[in-house]
Amino acid sequence: MTTAARPAPLTRHPAFRWGVAAWFALLLGLGLFALSPLPSAQLFMAAGLARMRLLPFTAAFFAGRFVSYTIYGVTAHTIRATSLGEIVRSSLTSPWGIALQVAMLAGIVALTRIDWRKRLGGGDTPER
Repeated sequence: MTTAARPAPLTRHPAFRWGVAAWFALLLGLGLFALSPLPSAQLFMAAGLARMRLLPFTAAFFAGRFVSYTIYGVTAHTIRATSLGEIVRSSLTSPWGIALQVAMLAGIVALTRIDWRKRLGGGDTPER
């Protein structure tokens, strides 16, 4: 009987863990982005402050908005027929709701100001 050398399974490859982690991070990020309630102007301002490449970001933006607007459109009729629509509208237009939205936008800008390389131990920061 011959014992041919079998190739190592894919799960033993050194990059396998990183690949799986990246895949799940991509799915989680896309899922959160697709249902993101952030206004698009502030979202693009945050992307600009973070110096992201705009072409992939814009493609992801439109894909995410297509998903979220489809979900919103399908459920809009049901919400309109109930008092839940009034509850949501009043909570978003109340002073507390507006203050929360402004605070969340300030938080997004603050997150772009953090030197993540330094905080996460990624090495020296590049000169600007």
